[in-house]
Amino acid sequence: MKKITAMALLLSMVLSLSACGDTGSDSSSEGTEKTTTAAAVADESKSAETEKPAESEAEPETTTEAVVTEPLNTNVVHAEFANNVLNMSASFDVANIDGFETQEGTQDPDQFIAKGGYGYPDPEWYSSAISIEYRLRPISAYHVEALENKGESYEAYDKVDIGSAYDTYLRKNDGSYGASYDLLFVGGDYLDGAFVMEFTVMPQLDSAKADDVDLIVDTIARSIRLEADDQMLKTADGFSIAQNGITCKNKATVAGEEVEMKQSVYTNDNYISAQTSFIADGIGYDFRSLNVDGMDRFGIMGGGEYADCTLAGKPGKIKLSVGVGTIEVSADVQIDDEKILHMGISSDSTLTQGELSDAAKLADAIADMMSDENKEATQEKFVGYINDILAAFSLS
Repeated sequence: MKKITAMALLLSMVLSLSACGDTGSDSSSEGTEKTTTAAAVADESKSAETEKPAESEAEPETTTEAVVTEPLNTNVVHAEFANNVLNMSASFDVANIDGFETQEGTQDPDQFIAKGGYGYPDPEWYSSAISIEYRLRPISAYHVEALENKGESYEAYDKVDIGSAYDTYLRKNDGSYGASYDLLFVGGDYLDGAFVMEFTVMPQLDSAKADDVDLIVDTIARSIRLEADDQMLKTADGFSIAQNGITCKNKATVAGEEVEMKQSVYTNDNYISAQTSFIADGIGYDFRSLNVDGMDRFGIMGGGEYADCTLAGKPGKIKLSVGVGTIEVSADVQIDDEKILHMGISSDSTLTQGELSDAAKLADAIADMMSDENKEATQEKFVGYINDILAAFSLS
């Protein structure tokens, strides 16, 4: 009996060793040497978790090059900021600096140009060693082009790559306490222009270090995220100019002809403008609404003498003048007891007429309209044109 048991045990061991040998033989026959790493183990584990059932077709493998990014500064205060008037928002990190408290300044999100800031107060001086100021606002198509071409006030701005997800423009300024920086991040399209977030990072005391200023700039650039939606400025049949609740319809009838009213970021970027073009008596004109102002500016924009008139059933002021080969009209309409809306009209310019004969005809027409005997009648015509346009406005 013992012999039978021993023989059975020996046979079992032989079979077991034979099975192990077969497994090793299959592995070596693949002809592929495998190296196991932590990353490979993690990848295999993830693959096993997401593996599709055997009956489904496996998707072809794709190889992508790993993108290496520098780690963000993690010693930060996270900031959220908004322009509530224009439905823009920003988030970014503010670097903490050794030896200073990171202090939030006044935040003003309820203005056309929303503003805010941070500072690093120096306890010995009771003022900030470094200050951060920022503005979230729209920029006109005219200024987008100027920024790209280093024109107008952007001559000293350089397009740079400092880790931001957005087109970034930087201006370095030398000062008494070291270099300060003006940063401009272009968030994307907004109406006919774009929206931008601007930062000024400025050392203000001897205790400010250049490395700290650089860290602040780097942290902002690598963390900033921007969003905007200009659809909030649209209405069912028109648009808002984001001032004092004023809206404008998409169409108006001027001098008997229907024209389109367009919503635009005006060239000085301080307001949304309602604009249109029309032709009257063979002359082309461009109308634009300007900014809302206080009553102390009623009828004094740019100097000169204004005449009283009635616009949209409200008190108004109007002034005519000769520009560079043009008629220029300035007009104000009183919205309420405290506010007025500025407006302007410019005629075709003699300088832009393709033919000398056309330029001469326009010059003669302007001279005739602005002559002493005709100026009052011309003024009444423009009051009529403006009233036609203001019929498309809702002034509240």
